[in-house]
Amino acid sequence: MHCPNCNHPLEEHDAQDIIDALEPEVKQDAPCKKKPKKKMYKPSWILIGMLAALLCAGIIFVLANGSLHPKARNNLFENGLLPVYVTEGDVGGWGYVNKDGTLMIAADYEQALPFSHGLGAVCKDGKWGYVNKSGKMVIDPTFDEAGSFSRNGLAPVRKGTLWGYVAKNGMMVVNPQFESALPFGKESLALVCRDGLYGYINSRGTYAIEPRFEAAGSFDAMGYAIVYAHGGWGMIDKQGEFVITPQFDALFDFSSNGVALVRKDGKFGYINRDGLYVIEPTYVYAEAFAENGLAMVVNTDGLAGYINKHGVYKIAPDFCDARSFVGGVAAVCTNAEANTWQYINRKGELLTDKNYTLADSAEAGLSLVQYGNVYAYVNKKGEEVITLGENVIGRRFHTDGYAVVVNYPTDGSDYTFSILNKKGEVICTVNAVSLSALYHGAEIYK
Repeated sequence: MHCPNCNHPLEEHDAQDIIDALEPEVKQDAPCKKKPKKKMYKPSWILIGMLAALLCAGIIFVLANGSLHPKARNNLFENGLLPVYVTEGDVGGWGYVNKDGTLMIAADYEQALPFSHGLGAVCKDGKWGYVNKSGKMVIDPTFDEAGSFSRNGLAPVRKGTLWGYVAKNGMMVVNPQFESALPFGKESLALVCRDGLYGYINSRGTYAIEPRFEAAGSFDAMGYAIVYAHGGWGMIDKQGEFVITPQFDALFDFSSNGVALVRKDGKFGYINRDGLYVIEPTYVYAEAFAENGLAMVVNTDGLAGYINKHGVYKIAPDFCDARSFVGGVAAVCTNAEANTWQYINRKGELLTDKNYTLADSAEAGLSLVQYGNVYAYVNKKGEEVITLGENVIGRRFHTDGYAVVVNYPTDGSDYTFSILNKKGEVICTVNAVSLSALYHGAEIYK
């Protein structure tokens, strides 16, 4: 299930005022970019293309004072509230707690989604509506399904089998007509499906790109979207023109270094923004480049290491398994039979000699680890800073500095989940009725 992403809200006007305030319609007759060629060129041209891409990336970085692709936030609390399922005796329901653990909105709902720009989608008597941060129902529950609001003040909602878009005052701006619909994203375009094909609409509900793709993704920060057509994955610009012709078995978003991971004929490699290989597909597995400029790859011998964008190993393939760098550290498996994991820095140096059976990514600067039956969190130096008690199962920290842990009592009573801050302090504990409810409400796997 995709949880809708959120952006900044509009003031509540009538429908026409909202439409007038939205982004202008995207024109179809904008100049097309030159389509890239599939065929590889001489190394000198590749080098020139890489240098040009690097130069452009540097210019944009300086102008924007940030990366090309700012790291997506993965907050546990949105607008200061977290949807949770709480129980009292045999009665349970969804509500919202704040960062102090106080139940701010009563648990009166059958389901609840994270807040976005002051409104949260909730389900009451089988229908979805929206509440504000005071718990007041501001959009009556009349929808069969609902998503979160985007920056342009619209949210995808379903009536019957079809999706449309509602404004924050409850008026339908785009009538239900799509088989599926995602929130508006970059370029103020929303991905929709009609008659089994995917296209993009603007905030007036007019097609900016007609549905003609068999599968598609939302636009990224650079104004490109991954689409599937003609038997392969490619990439289009906001005019719907191919900037990378469909040819790959799999295609992933570009990293901040201007290189994208692809799969072709069962092997992984990397391309630049012209669709040309900068690293030929020779790996049996690979992941996208991390923020430190290194990518984890697995060679034909089944060993994992880390390369730079030129395909040169910066950390030798000496590991039986590995994960991408996050927060300056990466987890690597040093013994496959024993399933032992450790952490390394960018130089490939082990940060600790302690072996873990679980070593997660360092989200928010802390990594979740397990040794024996004990769960703990270690910092970027490999130091254990939070150790959980017995019968407590940890989950990774979110980018806003909070983590959910599950408390399993030994006396057979109902388990609970607690929310920790980065000091290891429990800010609240809430009863949960099922693991599925816990994972959804706390967004552990968001």
